[in-house]
Amino acid sequence: AGSDMLRSKSLDRDSYNSGDWFNRLDFTYHDNNWGVGLPPAAVGGQSDNWPIMEPLLGNPDLKPGHTDIVSNVHHLQEMLAIRQSTPLFRMSTLQDVQDRLAFHNTGPAQIPGLIVMSLSDTDGSLRSPYSQVVVLFNANNAAQTFTEAALIGVGLELHPVQAQGYDPVVKTASFDPATGAFHIPARTTAVFVTAVPVIDVTPLALDVTLDEGMTATEILTVSNVGAANLVWQLVAIPEVSWLTLDWETMVGMPITTPPDEYDLATALFDAAGLTPDIYTTTLILSSNDPAQPELTIPVTLTVPCTPVAITSLISDSPVELGTAMHFTATVTGSTPITYTWDFGGSGTRGGTDANPTFIYDAAGTYTVTLTVENACGTDDAEIVVRVKETEHTIYLPLVMRSHPND
Repeated sequence: AGSDMLRSKSLDRDSYNSGDWFNRLDFTYHDNNWGVGLPPAAVGGQSDNWPIMEPLLGNPDLKPGHTDIVSNVHHLQEMLAIRQSTPLFRMSTLQDVQDRLAFHNTGPAQIPGLIVMSLSDTDGSLRSPYSQVVVLFNANNAAQTFTEAALIGVGLELHPVQAQGYDPVVKTASFDPATGAFHIPARTTAVFVTAVPVIDVTPLALDVTLDEGMTATEILTVSNVGAANLVWQLVAIPEVSWLTLDWETMVGMPITTPPDEYDLATALFDAAGLTPDIYTTTLILSSNDPAQPELTIPVTLTVPCTPVAITSLISDSPVELGTAMHFTATVTGSTPITYTWDFGGSGTRGGTDANPTFIYDAAGTYTVTLTVENACGTDDAEIVVRVKETEHTIYLPLVMRSHPND
């Protein structure tokens, strides 16, 4: 513990039983516990080295100050952030290391004290936000310039953690793509990267079930987990009437999503006018992600079939012979629906399927049956109606007689 804050045990190499005197941690970063005394003599013959240790522990130039400790804390945090920023620093198989790691500045003409290594994810299989990483370790007391011809034209930049970090020295490290030359300050480790966008889309399929005439909205989240701007657009192929993309993602109008941000695309489903069936199309999401330049998102809309049902069947019975009888049927279920009427007698039909009329040829009582059918079922209902004989009114003449006394 305490390595990040340069914690010292005053050269005590076995401080297990030394207590807080030699093991103290100062989280204010003002003291690292250097020079608090000679280590215990009883531990491993440490007293044999006291003549060497004493002048070192007493030398104030060897004791780091607050600025030194804070700088080291920031440095470790930045190194951890850089490691976390790409799976190229966390490869888990020997094969990956052998395939992706290369060392430069090798051979008899190498620059002493300078280690140069590169890591590659040009195929995108690791989904690294950086397709290429070059790390230079300069252990020299002077700045160094190193040229790698194979990197001419490559867009390498100082890692953003270092470019925006605490250390002003590493910020002066540079790369010239025209010549492939790196300039590294003295006693500095610099990390250069080629940034790429990395697309992440959820969900990867849209599957919606809607009753006839209903609508629904689904959201696609397009995230950029890479280190460069993601430029993308979305279209439906084939275009269909029941799907609308509520976003400026038509051809020629791409969206730019910055690193570590996301945008939303809205897909509006509309089952108006659709008969029961399964409808499909595909969303094509194209982008500048080198590993996934085109994603296909299958889209399915299911309009289920609702069984047909007669909820009401009425008429204006009774009617007189020769008068049209009116029928009204209330029917639910998925369309199209077929109506079959049996009026129980002969006559003349009119009206519509759901609201027919019928003029019977004779008076009497009739059983009327309605059968309805759609793609997923049938239903029937019946009512009894009556047709009356035509009523005739007979008018008798009125005769008035005079009274004899009148």
